[in-house]
Amino acid sequence: MLQIIPEMKMFYLFLMKMAKSLLSARSILTAIGLLLFPTVQAQSPHGDMLQTMQVYSGRGGVDVGELLIGELNCIGCHQADETLQKRLASKQGPVLGAKGIHLTPQYIQELLMHPALNGQARTMPDMLHGYENDEKTAIVDALTHFLIDAQGEITETPAAADPFRMQAGRRLFHEIGCVACHEPHQDAEALKQPTLPSPDALFDSEHESVLGHSVIMGKLDGKTTVSELARFLKNPLETRPSGKMPSFKLSDSEATSLAMYLLRGQARGMFDGDAKLQKTSGLKYSYLELGSPTAEPHGAVQDFVEHYPGTAPASLPASAHFVKSGITHEISDAIKERQEQIALVFSGYISIPEDGEYVFYTSSDDGSRLYVGSGLVVNNDGDHGMTERNGKAILSAGDHAFKVTYFNHGGPAGLSVYVEGPGMDKQAVPEEWLSHLGQPMLPTGSETFSIDKTKASQGQAWFRKLGCASCHTILESGAASIAASEAKPLISIGIDSGKGCLSDEPGISSPLYHLTSSEREAITSSISQIENLSNPLDARQQVLRKMISMNCFACHARDEVGGISSGRNQFFLTQGEADLGDEGRIPPNLTGVGRKLKREWMKKVLD
Repeated sequence: MLQIIPEMKMFYLFLMKMAKSLLSARSILTAIGLLLFPTVQAQSPHGDMLQTMQVYSGRGGVDVGELLIGELNCIGCHQADETLQKRLASKQGPVLGAKGIHLTPQYIQELLMHPALNGQARTMPDMLHGYENDEKTAIVDALTHFLIDAQGEITETPAAADPFRMQAGRRLFHEIGCVACHEPHQDAEALKQPTLPSPDALFDSEHESVLGHSVIMGKLDGKTTVSELARFLKNPLETRPSGKMPSFKLSDSEATSLAMYLLRGQARGMFDGDAKLQKTSGLKYSYLELGSPTAEPHGAVQDFVEHYPGTAPASLPASAHFVKSGITHEISDAIKERQEQIALVFSGYISIPEDGEYVFYTSSDDGSRLYVGSGLVVNNDGDHGMTERNGKAILSAGDHAFKVTYFNHGGPAGLSVYVEGPGMDKQAVPEEWLSHLGQPMLPTGSETFSIDKTKASQGQAWFRKLGCASCHTILESGAASIAASEAKPLISIGIDSGKGCLSDEPGISSPLYHLTSSEREAITSSISQIENLSNPLDARQQVLRKMISMNCFACHARDEVGGISSGRNQFFLTQGEADLGDEGRIPPNLTGVGRKLKREWMKKVLD
């Protein structure tokens, strides 16, 4: 880890904290910070991240070759002394295996066969470039079996596509700070409209020059599941230990909404009217609040009115306000966001295990109704305290339409639903009985995959032989971490051999990086003068290097370097009604920040 003097460590942590909360109002102290500094707009250089870092390096006087050696993690394979390791502060690859994000077999195969197609060939090299296609395919197959075995297969029930959550995810993506680094999917005007962008949508190419660089996400639809991506978004540091993807302190709901939006390509039926709906676990729910009008577009209000427990007041359609919808596996009022003047509608199918008579119960405060098929089975109408009522139905085995409606006008609230039937006592409706027709969100290209232990063992051997563990920490299920490959001195990286990893055509045992000639020359120059890197960086150099590496300049300007691009300016918004001007909207200029903040105040921010 980079050795930082106490004052610089505190300053660095301050910068990271500011960068993680720039576009949201999650931190009052951040908002105060925005008022303290004048701001400058600057044009970000266009290109990928390595190119962008080089431009910033040139402006700031940082050795480009040294920066690239750190970003490409050259010392993952090549030996370096402790001083050089601390100075380089090299980027680590994503964690794999049981502690990493669970990837799909098809994504792993595509990435290893064609790294450049995933937009990652600049930092992830092609390790198999020297093999014939048939042999390369066999090696990739073995590695895939090993990696899936190490992480465990994805066995969870697919998330059900929810347009409401996707809309929330779209808003989060364009407002909390994602578009400071990643390319926006729509401009600010389009975001005012309710239409979701298509799965492949990106900002118009004509905006490319004003956007500057973007961190490439690659194609996510086939990579993982909603739940796994949500897990990553909640705690990126767990699987990306270099910390270049910040945590935005998302709630479970926010992380799921953002993940569902980013993976909306897994539910193309929402964008393709010919796609078929499929049986998916859980019931749909709609949550409404009574007392204010709505322009609810998809019928939840009308559905509630038509199945209103009791006689629906004439004013109900105009006063029921749709708040949210989603999928649930439990029929209760836990979804509510307030205590009074609320309503819920649950709908879908109930799978009856065998023919016979079933008794359904609703216990509610206030009223509720339960429908099976087209018939009302439980009528627990009216304004009342917690009351349980039941009804019987003769049902055949199989799926039956199922609906529960509930409301509470005032006072305490509560809803529970139970069932008893042949061979079963009264109990909450089993969640495996509940389903609906919807779009299950499955990674694109998913096929049945069975782990072959022989191939997995071969894949483990290839993982070691190819030196994959030099960059990737991997913890197998129930096994020890795989050690990195044997390292060679950095000075012997193969500059003059013509077959090393800096060559246009490296040997079969060397990785193929898609570097420009100027990048190779910069790395070569730094390695040939490696004695210049024997001393630790001074405080100013540490800050500049870290700001370049962490892409802080995408938001902040410092010493006339960096600042948000004109194309991204529109996404930086003020929260609330106060108009604080650019000082309350644009990330602060960090020039001379050490002279403006007291040590005590910085400690308060960091605490």
